[in-house]
This record gives sequence, structure tokens and C-alpha cells, in this order.
Amino acid sequence: MTTEEIQIPTFVTHYFHKAPFQSLTDLSNSERAAVIAKLEFPSGASHRFQSAYYFDQRKQYELQMHRQFLEKGGCPIRQRPHYAVLGESEIWDSITTNSIRIPLSEIPPEQISFTYTDSWFTFVEREADGTINPQKPQYNNLYRLEELPSLFSKYGWPGDRWKSEPEWKNDIYVEAQLWSDESVQRFTQVPEAT
Repeated sequence: MTTEEIQIPTFVTHYFHKAPFQSLTDLSNSERAAVIAKLEFPSGASHRFQSAYYFDQRKQYELQMHRQFLEKGGCPIRQRPHYAVLGESEIWDSITTNSIRIPLSEIPPEQISFTYTDSWFTFVEREADGTINPQKPQYNNLYRLEELPSLFSKYGWPGDRWKSEPEWKNDIYVEAQLWSDESVQRFTQVPEAT
């Protein structure tokens, strides 16, 4: 598959439940527990974030992503990123109807990074129940926007292969990490449902 065959989306989609650009890892343990106690989990949503193991792992790999981003010349404003998907996600579309689409051209390239799949599968080797998350050469890495063409040229686009090919089960989308509040503020005005 050549780079020309892969049409890299020109936008990211931020999915959310009640309010956009909120992160549970920004909170203390007690604040996070209080928020989680009030959450209503939609059908089909992962309940990982009810697990202390999930947050321990997530906080560790968010620090690792921050370090990698700095090493690659990124200029993160936030210590921990906001999350989005490059293009869209069928999985997230089935979990929530709340989303914001942001053109890549509106995000400074030094404030956005990407992982080949969800950052959980990229950086965490096992689930809380002990299930192993198979590792691939493109995992454990964070990528800049300009690296995406060569990444996809080498490994392909995750696409829909996760539905039918077991070795692709964790390659569900390309995740985007947004490292600034300022670059997303103008997109936080979500129209009210009628």
C-alpha cells in the first residue's frame, strides 16, 4: 500500500459524554472518584476507568507520551492531553452522539500528536484482568503529524481490519492527543439539542 492510496483525514473528532475536553486524569484521586460515582455509563462503553489499575497505567503512559512529544520537538501546554480520533471512529459513534470535529489546520502542529491505535493499547502491555495486549513495532511510540504518511506507508491504516482479523483486534483507530486548551477552546461551544 502506497502513501498515495491512503487518504489521511484532514480533521480529528473529539468524542465526549457531557462536556467536551474534560479529563479524569486532571483530577485528584478523591475528585475523580466523586465524578465517576455520578457518571452514567452508556451501553457498550468500556468500564476501564472504574479501575484503579486503569488510572495508574494511564497516568504513567501520559507522562511517557509527554516526554516523547517534547523529545520530538512538540510544545505541549498541558501536562496531560485531551483525546480525539484522527477522522472518525465507528466504535465511539456507537457509544456517544456527542462529538466535535476539528480541522487539523486549526491545531498548531506542535500541539498535536498521534498514536497508531488507542494509547492504552499502544503503551499498556496487559489489561487489569491479565489479558495480554499484543505489541507491534509501531506501538510504544508517539508520532507527529508530519510522520503519519511514512507510518501509514509502512504499516497501513488500521481501518476496519479489527472486525475480522484477530491480529488487528486492537488497531481500532488512530488516536490524536491535543496538548493545549487554547487550540480547542473555540470548538467547545456545542449547540444545544432541539
